[in-house]
Amino acid sequence: MDYIISFVLFISLGLLDAVQADLSVLAPEIICPEGGNNTLSRPDNSLIRILSETDTDMNVSWSVSWSPISVMSQRLTIMAWQSVRDLDKKLNGPKAEPLLSVIKNDELVSGVNYILKLTANASNEIFTKSFSIKFNQNNQDATVSTNDTFSVTLLGGRSACPDVNYIIEADITTCSITQDYYFIWEMFSTTFEHFVNTSNIIGSRLEVPRFILRPGYYEVKCQLRNESDHELIKEVRVQVQVNSCGLHVYLSVDHLIVSTYSIFTIESIVVNRDYENYSVEYEWQCFYKGESCNFVEKRNDVSLNFSSGIPKTGVYLITLTVTTPNQSANANATIVVVAASSPILQIKPVPRVINQGTSARVSGIATRVASFCRVIWYFATEEYDTSSLLHGVAISETYTVFSLEENFLSELTDFSNDTESVEIEVEITTAGRARFVAECNCSTSYDCESEVTLTYAEIHFQLNESPQVEQLVVSPETGSSLETMFQIRTRAKDADKPLLYSFYCAIGPNMTLLLGSYLEYDTIETFLPFIEGETVIWVEVCDTLGACSKSEPSVIHVRPSSGNTFDLLVQYARAFIRRCEIVRLIHVAISGFVSYKNAGQLELAELFTRALLESLPGLPPCPLPQRYAGIVGQLAAGLDVTHLLA
Repeated sequence: MDYIISFVLFISLGLLDAVQADLSVLAPEIICPEGGNNTLSRPDNSLIRILSETDTDMNVSWSVSWSPISVMSQRLTIMAWQSVRDLDKKLNGPKAEPLLSVIKNDELVSGVNYILKLTANASNEIFTKSFSIKFNQNNQDATVSTNDTFSVTLLGGRSACPDVNYIIEADITTCSITQDYYFIWEMFSTTFEHFVNTSNIIGSRLEVPRFILRPGYYEVKCQLRNESDHELIKEVRVQVQVNSCGLHVYLSVDHLIVSTYSIFTIESIVVNRDYENYSVEYEWQCFYKGESCNFVEKRNDVSLNFSSGIPKTGVYLITLTVTTPNQSANANATIVVVAASSPILQIKPVPRVINQGTSARVSGIATRVASFCRVIWYFATEEYDTSSLLHGVAISETYTVFSLEENFLSELTDFSNDTESVEIEVEITTAGRARFVAECNCSTSYDCESEVTLTYAEIHFQLNESPQVEQLVVSPETGSSLETMFQIRTRAKDADKPLLYSFYCAIGPNMTLLLGSYLEYDTIETFLPFIEGETVIWVEVCDTLGACSKSEPSVIHVRPSSGNTFDLLVQYARAFIRRCEIVRLIHVAISGFVSYKNAGQLELAELFTRALLESLPGLPPCPLPQRYAGIVGQLAAGLDVTHLLA
């Protein structure tokens, strides 16, 4: 009987109570040594990571003690004392990341029970957590699925926002080569009665669509079971906090100049990030010199229509309060009413937050635009000095209305009383003030005292900056394709959490392969394909509002595969098909095909493709992500799908 020599790291970790749900510890339960020629080469280090949702500084201290598991020789006792001192010094020493400790696997001594105590001070609250690490050298049957041959760690997903897909993934570490297992997920609220339907998920990744979760606390339970006899192997539970991400209301204008008795409308747009289907109550109010206006009629609709205009000049304050069953929000606008006749300006309501690197399309409509009028958009950034230019910088072409006298010089009749409607669209890309302006020269059709009448409508925008992403850290620096497990880490800063980390690899001109994506987890352990020349990887980090940043690309020197892991990759692919793990299936399928083809291993490429084609008919009815529906279909037809990854 063949055996695999394995190093087992037992860590008894539980989440803190509900009041401490924003602090937890992640660490593997098992550390496996280098396997045989038919196994993947594993990283030589392990991570102990503290997860915290608080943005405040956290002071962390560790204490390490030990006890013998069995009778120890004097030599092992001395080694144990030395390793404890070294581990204590390392945990409490300077780190590149304060909440991450990287431990070399050979720093632990066999036969020792390491007792670690974590003390964290955040916002004058003290949190403690104790767990033990038992490091034993055991022989394990390579084909048996038992509790002590598996480690299950739930990556990411400790916090969520209702309007963002919730993602949590079970990371399996095993010293066995078996794939004879599947997953059972449960997710339910501990705040109120709400069970999430997870019955169709048997793979390692739980993804809940947006607006399924509600603000409050949930518990996620993941069971790992044997495929052959359905016996329970492992069960892991974590608590998840679903944050209230807010109710927002925006008006079509922040500041508007309008003539007396002009008919106009103020519209609104409501963004509810907590609930998709909700009832909204609107309450509009109008004030003039602190007193309520008596000419406003309907006050409980999505828009406020001044069907007869405002009869008196002056400055008016318009407020809107929107209320849902659980929250409220408000917005206001200033209306300046003047006597001079002028065009009526309206702006279509849009959300006012712009993600960095994107743009918001804004449409301004001017009606009752007479001859000798020009209409134009201006923009002024927050730092812009408007002392020299009143409105800012022009961001649109100027639309000018001419009378028929001007257009046709031979025509003697004055048609300057005719008016037009003008609509101009612009794109806003940064924070600042957008102003839609109409300027008109005086004529007999206007009641004005100066040579020019001016009216404008303005709105203000905020910029949601993209996450700040640091350079990738990759270990080891080189390895073999399809055989070496690379550990890829990064860090990102952004206030709009949780952040989504997506790791990519370039597999050709304008073609990318998704290696994996995690919610609020910044590390991936994966093998890489062989690419002629060099293998380029990067990470894209997105916040909950959709602003994204990419890290600088990292170049990894990856050697062609020796072919030793061919059978293992086919076994992985078949298991991913059985468990509907489509993203992982695509990763294995594309990596294998590209690597063998680029290395000139055409026989392996043909055998690998044939093995996939024979296995794909066993794919159960899976909810395929739209991006991968066409890829799986063409894989099943035996077609090259790399062009679909552009």
